[in-house]
Amino acid sequence: MPERSWNYQKAKGYWHGKKEKALIIEIMGLRNDRLINKIAHEIKVLNRQEAVLVQRIANNNWLVTR
Repeated sequence: MPERSWNYQKAKGYWHGKKEKALIIEIMGLRNDRLINKIAHEIKVLNRQEAVLVQRIANNNWLVTR
C-alpha cells in the first residue's frame, strides 16, 4: 500500500442552487471505508453541513521522482 498522502484545494460550489465556499480534500492510500466515513461525518458535524460528498476514484497513478 502506498504511503498515505493528502492534498486540499479551495473551491466554490453549489448546493441546492446556492453558491457556497467549498474545500476539496484528496486522501491517497486510505482504503478503509469505515475510517473514511468517520472522517467525512466529523467534517459534516464540525462545519454544520447537511452532507459531505465522498468519491472513490479508481485510477492508475504513479510518482515520477527522478
